[in-house]
Amino acid sequence: MVAPFIVVARSGPASATAAYSGSLLETVTLNNFSGASRTDPFVTFRRYFESGAVPSGTFVEARYNGTAVSAQQGDGLVYHGDGSLRGATFAFMPSTGAVVDNGTFDVTLYSKSGSFDTSTSIARSTLTAQNYQAQIVISGTTYYCLLNNLDTAGTYREIRVGPTVRAWEHYGIFRTGTGAADADQGQLQAKFFSYVLSDGRIIVWCRVINGRAANSTSYSVTTLKLFNGGTELINLGAFTFYGWSAAFLVGSAALPVWSATDTDIHANVSALYLHDKKLMWYLHSTASEVSSIGAGTALNYVANYDITEGGFIDQGGGSAWIGLVPVWGAQALLTNGKTRLRNDRVSALGQGASFSAWVVREDTGFPPVLTNTDYTGSGLSAAQTSIGWGVAGTITRTGGSHASSSNNFSHGPEYAFLQWNMTGWEIWLDNMIVNVVGKVGSGNPGTDVYYRNAVVNSVAHYGSPAIYGQGRDIAWSMRTTSNTAWTCPTAHPCKAYIAEMLTTGHSYCKEWNTQPQQSATRQTLSIWLTGEGTAEGQTLAPLMHDHLAMVAMQSLNRGEITSAHREIEHVELFSLGSRNACLYHGVSIYYIGIREGSGSTSATYISNWNDCYYGGDGNGVQTTKLISDSGGSSGSCPASGYSSAWSAYGAGYQYPQLCQGVASIASLLGLTGAAAVKTYCETIEAAASVTEADYASFSNWRFRDPNDL
Repeated sequence: MVAPFIVVARSGPASATAAYSGSLLETVTLNNFSGASRTDPFVTFRRYFESGAVPSGTFVEARYNGTAVSAQQGDGLVYHGDGSLRGATFAFMPSTGAVVDNGTFDVTLYSKSGSFDTSTSIARSTLTAQNYQAQIVISGTTYYCLLNNLDTAGTYREIRVGPTVRAWEHYGIFRTGTGAADADQGQLQAKFFSYVLSDGRIIVWCRVINGRAANSTSYSVTTLKLFNGGTELINLGAFTFYGWSAAFLVGSAALPVWSATDTDIHANVSALYLHDKKLMWYLHSTASEVSSIGAGTALNYVANYDITEGGFIDQGGGSAWIGLVPVWGAQALLTNGKTRLRNDRVSALGQGASFSAWVVREDTGFPPVLTNTDYTGSGLSAAQTSIGWGVAGTITRTGGSHASSSNNFSHGPEYAFLQWNMTGWEIWLDNMIVNVVGKVGSGNPGTDVYYRNAVVNSVAHYGSPAIYGQGRDIAWSMRTTSNTAWTCPTAHPCKAYIAEMLTTGHSYCKEWNTQPQQSATRQTLSIWLTGEGTAEGQTLAPLMHDHLAMVAMQSLNRGEITSAHREIEHVELFSLGSRNACLYHGVSIYYIGIREGSGSTSATYISNWNDCYYGGDGNGVQTTKLISDSGGSSGSCPASGYSSAWSAYGAGYQYPQLCQGVASIASLLGLTGAAAVKTYCETIEAAASVTEADYASFSNWRFRDPNDL
């Protein structure tokens, strides 16, 4: 094993010591996408910084035309282990004068001694002087959730405070009337994210969920509206509110409601910036590819917006919403275009409504804590120790096109990550937290290794997001958990909870790969048995472990695990080792046989990759040795040519392309065996004549080492 490679910063100060004296951190380009000219616009966005760039005792100052913005603030602070600032959400109204529609302006961010300004003259009464309320009609009866009632009850949390904006999240139940003591509807809840600007304008996000843990009743809703007093702001119309589903009270462009002069200002974000700040592996693109992506056609948000290909989650592994980010997010990131950004918002809320299990306590506004055995302390009854959220204790959708789909993560999307880290709107972070906790609840109750409270090597992993399943299931659940832990503000009430889930998940992965039944033979090649293949322990799917490799290497890069962790050993010995045995076949196969003998179900595992089988059927019946070509020249591996798999699914998502991304990042981190695999993949890509247009349709899978491009 080698120590992880520390990615060299391409922006920011040359040294940590320079950060104390007002050093330039970044120039941020801001786009006016408001649809009209805006004067001195309200600006909010989120930014991250490398360790040491903004040390303890310093903060980040925004400047316009070389002068500090008069009123500015930073909220949602998260810190590196050395105490330096990792991330913050900025808000200010620079004196720009008129910025034309689709026009741009730049602000610069500097590190400076001192701290963010938390003084404010903005009163909560500015918000409560209004009367924001969500209304829902079921079978002719109207139910209400009033922000002011929630404020009076004290069920709110301040999320921003400073001279530019003050903000709160209010949470609570729907009632049969507008009074605070009217009867509980029984299942429906709302959450308001409200922002009061220094000039008196108000911005409101609102979502409604059907989310009581003990009840999965579906409702035919004839009306779902957002009002301010008697003024209707949003009307989502009629739809079916399935169990544990959500609807977002936003306009067609998936933006919040403004009391006056709405402002849509977008801060450009580059793939290189995300890579350097350890938010996401570098997503490569060229000018030709960006041109092929194009401006896009605008999507409109509607309640129960269904973005899936077949109406439920369990589609193919290369589906548009799967990966480190969905394809809509990748296209938005690569273009920074107005319509692509809109489509990512719309699709993200659609994925949130379709895939997340919206189980949230109305007394806290957050999901129940499931990392211990005291579920009654999480707001559940004694009879719900198994978390009865559906069939066999899983959080399972009820009704509609999602009836057969549980909240598993084998194809789970990372739908809110980019929006949170580009915009800083707190509703996106909240959605990420719900998504993580929903994964924990997707496992059956009990203490077997397959269950939510898995015990492996006598070590209990209560609330682990990485429960037994397919490699991609573990990958995507740990992806979301790591991303949420990395970016969640330090002071957030769920910070420790998410961090504990991440630690538990990595512990589970370590123990599962070293459990007693993990024989010495299996450990030699790091054969990590999960749930792929219909004959357990007979085959594994390398592509699923490529998914896992991407996520494990991200945790290595972030310092969440070390190079000695079994997840990284698995990348070296399995993901890279199997390919290096025979690159020609190893890069392109779906199943790999891991027992001796063609189609064998014996307990004898292979001890070297030369005995591995490839090809065959989904039942694990293997017909050809990995090192033998299809012509049968036993004991050999082709030295030239390329895999036909480049033409199987469309060149943008292929096993060789995915493997190329893994090898590229593994080479960046200095992992054993990565260089040869990377070189081979680059060769067969060129031979297969993969075009930029091919990648444009699958932009979310083209992860590479930026130093090579």
